[in-house]
Amino acid sequence: MISEMSVLKFNKEQNVAIISHTNYLELVYKECMVWGKLDIFDIKTPFRMDLEAENIAKQMETGDNLVNHKKKKRKLELEVSFQDEISYLKEKLPIFLSLKQFHFEEGPTIEDIRHNNKTLRENVKSLLQTLHTINIPEVGQNTSNHCVEQDGVVLPPKSEFRKLDVANLDELGCSYDLILMDPPWSNKHVKRAKKTNVGYQMMDNDDLAQMPVSKLLADDGLLFVWCTNKVKHRAAVRAWFSSWGVSMVGTWYWVKVTKHGEMVTQFTQDKHPYEVVIIGQKLGPENSIKKDVKDGLVIFSVPSGIHSHKPPLTELINTVVGGQMDKSWDRLDKLEIFGRYLLPGWVTVGDQPCLLNSLINI
Repeated sequence: MISEMSVLKFNKEQNVAIISHTNYLELVYKECMVWGKLDIFDIKTPFRMDLEAENIAKQMETGDNLVNHKKKKRKLELEVSFQDEISYLKEKLPIFLSLKQFHFEEGPTIEDIRHNNKTLRENVKSLLQTLHTINIPEVGQNTSNHCVEQDGVVLPPKSEFRKLDVANLDELGCSYDLILMDPPWSNKHVKRAKKTNVGYQMMDNDDLAQMPVSKLLADDGLLFVWCTNKVKHRAAVRAWFSSWGVSMVGTWYWVKVTKHGEMVTQFTQDKHPYEVVIIGQKLGPENSIKKDVKDGLVIFSVPSGIHSHKPPLTELINTVVGGQMDKSWDRLDKLEIFGRYLLPGWVTVGDQPCLLNSLINI
């Protein structure tokens, strides 16, 4: 297994980590990157409308005060339900700022601000339109220690996938020590994306609750669930855990930053620059000890330009809890549900399990 694929920094005492999705892809796939020439992580400036970016660039050229302008433009109220965790994240920002010079580029330039990530947006649009035409194979498996190509898909080492409706998860017929899932939460962005044929199928929370996770997760196994900053979705995860016999043991926070280390957006009423990973453990009948998952871990990384293309957590999970498991990392049975790209050593299932591993010509 390749070491230091994605974790650039893990400060155990401060509970802060910096990870790199691009490092992960480059080291895992090396010369067989399927769309590496489209730099979907080239996010140079925060998310803005083009006119707003142009105005900021002009103000920088003339030396106008930007702070007052931003205060007039943005909503500053915070959603009451998340004020405590937002305050916590703000406390972690100075720690990140003290580290970012070692892992992020200087900048951005005025021209970067004016350009407003236009090339990135065009590349992502082109990539998604092409991917929509791909016929995803039903199954694939790579038992070797290097990447292989099967049916137009590049599989990383020791990976496996199955195109499977989650209503049929019982077909897997085994249990897993680690389960990672990124549920297709309903949201307005995806509804708009579906109109351009680049979205994915969303699911109702009640339907998601019917998944047989209690059967799939081994005793003392860990469950990692990506969740949005919606009160109803957070409540749904807690309800799922209760019905699945899973105890909540921690929450991780993913703060999205540009390649220059700026948050992609400020904390406002309708936008947040972060998502969370809620972690649960299925406690066995005897001698179960709760795993130390570093509750409150704050992760900083540059997001993908593709919606819901989450950063790889596999190495970070290994770093934090690998030594606490009953088996070595390579021998752990690991399952990702709703994944859209493949992880070395993991089984990935869903309706688009290998979408972002597809060989395409752009």
